[in-house]
Amino acid sequence: MTPTDGPSTGDVLAPEEIEREAEGRRGIGARARSLATRALISPEISLVIAIVVLSAVIQSRNPVFLTFDNLILVIKAASPTFVMAAAMTFVLIAGGIDLSVGSMSALGGVVAAWALTAGGMPIPVAIALSLVACTSIGLVFGMLVSWVRIPALIVTLGGLYIVRGIVLVSTGGVMIFPLPEAYNHLGQGGLFGIPFLVIYAVVIGIAAHVLLEHSKYGFHVRAVGGNITAARAAGINVRRVTMSVFALSAAGAAVGGMMISAKTAVGDSSSGQGTELAVITSVIVGGASLFGAVGSIPGTALGVFLIAIITNGLLLMRISSYWQFAVLGIVVIGAVAIDSLRRRFAWSTRSG
Repeated sequence: MTPTDGPSTGDVLAPEEIEREAEGRRGIGARARSLATRALISPEISLVIAIVVLSAVIQSRNPVFLTFDNLILVIKAASPTFVMAAAMTFVLIAGGIDLSVGSMSALGGVVAAWALTAGGMPIPVAIALSLVACTSIGLVFGMLVSWVRIPALIVTLGGLYIVRGIVLVSTGGVMIFPLPEAYNHLGQGGLFGIPFLVIYAVVIGIAAHVLLEHSKYGFHVRAVGGNITAARAAGINVRRVTMSVFALSAAGAAVGGMMISAKTAVGDSSSGQGTELAVITSVIVGGASLFGAVGSIPGTALGVFLIAIITNGLLLMRISSYWQFAVLGIVVIGAVAIDSLRRRFAWSTRSG
């Protein structure tokens, strides 16, 4: 065939075919960029990828990791932390922070233990008393933040020491035991092989998700964290929302503390030390922003699970537990850095 014979229908593509092929390549590239964009914008997708990769690494070092018994053990150990983190999610979304959750969880467990032993109260009454005590203190913290305008960081940092002092003075630093078997069963028993603690965490997580994503209250919490001036202009009672999220955080800490006391069968005044770090880390890793308005319960759940498998993986790989603190610090800094990148990327996308 000579050049003058015209385009070939064999080896040489027609112009329209070349264009279609180019469009196909552009489409593949666009889909890849879209997937990468979604992974960057969505913390849940990023966390799932991180969990899968980390699990594969740990499993390659120790085949015990992905067994049912070990995974249930990991989830059971993380359940109290998740309950506290789910409540903390509301605080961070509203633009606050609560450093008192560790001490508050100790107070919740000690109050319930005292009511059951020295008070001789029924289990439901003891649980209610613990919730009332912690929630009342949380309301006071919320009032100091919303009415007196003291920064939440300062209020809850002071609260961390005040509540811990109350716990130590009231117990003399002594564990409270023995607790009723029925109460211990609430933390040590299970249903169809699933520990009660995991069931509590799932139920509370679902309720928190519905409250945050499908209620007017959840909308108000995001509005306050997003733009407090606009929230006031829209008629939202900012002070009431602020007080409520700190009360909710205290209630979550009380429930987490009671879950721990029921699991260990003692009311321990030293319980919860350092828990605030694990809780806040999990929520931030789960995608909640330190600047407010952003966060989700599924993201928090994934954040808690990621921290839990890191802890469990270090143990299974026989790495010193002292490295846990260093790893948590790296994870926190990395999560905040990712949040900053995510915010800048979202802003540039909207501006572009």
